[in-house]
Order: sequence, then structure tokens, then C-alpha cells
Amino acid sequence: MFNQNVARALFNDMGKMIMKKINFKMEYLIYAFFVLSPFLDAFSFLFRKDYPNAMISPSTIIRPVIPCILFIYLYLKEKPCRKKMVLGVFFYGLYAILHLYAFTKLHRESSYGSIFHEMQYLLNYSYMMVMLVLISYFRKQDRLGEIKKYLFFYLMGYIMIIFASILTGSSSSTYIDGIGFKGWFASGNALGSILLLSLLLLFPYIFDKKGSKLRWLLALFTGIYLLFLLGTRTGLLGFPLVVIIYLFYFTIKKLQNKKWQFKVKSMVLMVVLLFIMIGSVFFLGTTTLKRLSHMKEEANQVIDPWTGEVSHVTGDSLVFIETIKKGEMREEVMSKEVQRSMLDMYEIANRYHIPNSSRRALQFIYHTSLIKNQHHLFYLLVGNGHLTNYSEMTFEMELLAILYNFGILGFLLYAWYYVKEFTLGVIMFFKKFKQINVEYYLSLATLGLGLFFSLFAGYTFFNVSSMLMIILATVLLKEERSKLK
Repeated sequence: MFNQNVARALFNDMGKMIMKKINFKMEYLIYAFFVLSPFLDAFSFLFRKDYPNAMISPSTIIRPVIPCILFIYLYLKEKPCRKKMVLGVFFYGLYAILHLYAFTKLHRESSYGSIFHEMQYLLNYSYMMVMLVLISYFRKQDRLGEIKKYLFFYLMGYIMIIFASILTGSSSSTYIDGIGFKGWFASGNALGSILLLSLLLLFPYIFDKKGSKLRWLLALFTGIYLLFLLGTRTGLLGFPLVVIIYLFYFTIKKLQNKKWQFKVKSMVLMVVLLFIMIGSVFFLGTTTLKRLSHMKEEANQVIDPWTGEVSHVTGDSLVFIETIKKGEMREEVMSKEVQRSMLDMYEIANRYHIPNSSRRALQFIYHTSLIKNQHHLFYLLVGNGHLTNYSEMTFEMELLAILYNFGILGFLLYAWYYVKEFTLGVIMFFKKFKQINVEYYLSLATLGLGLFFSLFAGYTFFNVSSMLMIILATVLLKEERSKLK
């Protein structure tokens, strides 16, 4: 007992000594995490491009360093929180073990990824939950007052890297057919989500009366890239949408019967820019429209051998389905449950005439059928694995993928908090409508848009940097909501 008490006292004293030594503004590490994120994303892409067989990139190791340092800091500083932190680590760790066990049971030769890649998803999800705790903690301590300033640098970092890659001719294509520019980043959809969510949170900062012309220029270049260069529907439709969301706040202010001090010149200019954007998209055309036309042409070239008409599933899926129908599919390649789900997808797609280019719709049918065919409580709770399916059937609708592939427990651990906060935010919006300010409105809109993107565009929850925007929007929304209670 004496040794335990002495050890505990020494540990606490050591913690206090460390805290005195590092008594500088620890929130600067949060700021650094934001500013470094675009450069770490670019470095990760370039590294994997040069070393395609590498199991892990250096940025995957570097990125968790700041969250780990701050987590230890919080553990040493906040003694009452220690039990909760230990329990949190235990439950997330236990879930990860159970999920990976399920993954090993369901993994086949056709699976898109290994257990190592599946584990990376769990690690990313888990340490982003750590970031949620850390950002919430520092905001409660009133120590992240300049977060919008560093969010501006965050967005600027992405735009600088994107245009540098385009101007030097080293940008990667958004799609494998050469359409679109996504700079030195891995996913065009994720990049679009990052830019749109950060821009929406930054609008009050950008159009502040004291704002510099640099802020306007950043918004302008962001819009140009999203509309004309990225080549995704997320960018094409998302940028006009976030502008409309921001302009709608003026309607809210009018309904609240409050005086809105805003330069008429600025508002008129934004409306004019919006009409120019919409007109440019439809009359000049963009890489996105070219991509949609190209997809339609490709879709019409896939012929169903059994009907002789344009297929309602992709060409790769047809190859698997043909092998299954002939009874030649080995269970080492695809389990019986997966084979039945492939046939179900084929039948439903034909019945409802779903275009083979609507991949997310096909994935939804396949995964819903797979849950039914597996009919297993354990997989329902801990998930059946995100990367156990073949490439085209890796679920891109992330909120549903978390529920389906990571199970009910995974959804509760990784996604429920954001869904809950958004729901409470919407309720409070209508309950305290006359007291809603621009920060509350845009935080709610950003969180809602993030959830929307994760459901229909993908690569939002599965991307660390876009997830950072969802976390920040959630924390700011909860903070504003607490002021209205």
C-alpha cells in the first residue's frame, strides 16, 4: 500500500512539474494541427505515388503525434477526467479487436483491402474522436479564440497546393480517365468536401468589415476551382449551395426583425457572383459536365448478355454474376452470402431500371441484401468489415457504411454524437429562432452539409481533414446552443 501511495504521489508530482515546464499556450498545437493538415495530406499522396507498395506513409505516423501529446497533457492536467479517458480507451480498443476479428472471418480473395487497411480506418476514427475531446476541452477553457484565423490558413494551404500543382503541370487527375484536377491529394470528393465545409464556416470571417482583400481572393479562387477545375458534382453543385446557404441568413435576419449591419455593396456583389457562377456552369461548361457526359457514354457500352440491352450493373459486376450463375465461383473468392447479395443486386437493378453509373444506389442494394443474407447478430453489432467486399462494392455512403460495415456499436462510437448534436441543433434552431446568430446558423449548416456529403458524396467521415471540419462545426454548434438554453 505504501509503495502504491508513494508511486501515485510521485506520478502526480511529476505531472505537475511537467505542466509547469510546458506551461505555454498548448492550444497552439491545435492551431498547428489545422495548418499542417493540407501539407500532410499532400505529402501522403506524393509518398504513396512514389512508393506504391509501402504499407504506411510517414504522414500516417506524424499526424497522430499532436493529438497524442495533447491527450497526455489532458490526462496529466485534469485528474477528474482520468477514469473517463481510461474507460474510453478501453471501450474503443475492445470494439476494434472485435471488429477486426469479424473482418478476418469474412475476408476473401476478392476483398478490397487487408486487415491492416481496415485497422487504419479504426485508428483514424478513434484519434479523430480524441480530437473532438481536445477541441471541446480547449474551447471550454476559452483558449481557441483565434480558431477562425487558423482555419483561414488551413483553407489557404489547400488552395496554394492545388494551384501550385496545376501551374507546374504536376496535378493528378480527379478521375482515371484524365478529367478534373485534384492537385497532390488522394480523393477529389474528399477535397471538395474539405473546401466547401471550411469555406462555409469561414464566411463571417471572410466578409467581416475588417476583412482584408486576401480573404475575398481566397474565396474567389476556391469557387473557381470547385466550379471549373475539380470535376466532381460535389464541387459543381456544392459551391453555389454554400453561397445560397450563407445568403439565406439575410432572410433569417429579416424574419427575426433585427437590424442587420452589413454592407449592401458586399451583398449585391455576392448575389451577382452567384448568378455569374450559375450562368458559367450551364453556358460555358465545366470538367464536371464533361465527366457526367463521359460516364453516360461508358454506361451505354456495357451490355447485359442475358437481356441484350444496356446493363443495369457495371461490367465488373457482370463478370462476377456470370461466374456465380454458372456455379463456378469458389467460396474462397466470395462467400455464399456475398454471392446471393450480388444476384439480389442484379435482379433489383433490372427490376427498377437503375443505371449502371449509379454506383451508390447499387452499393446500397448490395449491402442491404448482404446484411439480410448474413443474418448474424455479431456482425450486426460489430460490423461485417468495410474492406471485405470487392472494390466496386466498397460502400461510399459513409453514414450508412459506418452502420452497415462497422455495426451498431461502431455507429454509436463514431457517428452518433454528430447526428445527435445536429438533431438537437435543428430543434433549438426552431425553438429559439429569434435568438439565432450567424455563428449558430453556419455551424449548424456546416454540420448538416458534412453529414449530407458523408451520406451522398462519400469520403467525408473516411477523410481525416474533412472530419476535422465536422468536429469543429459540432463543437461550435454545441457552444452556441449552450448560450441559448
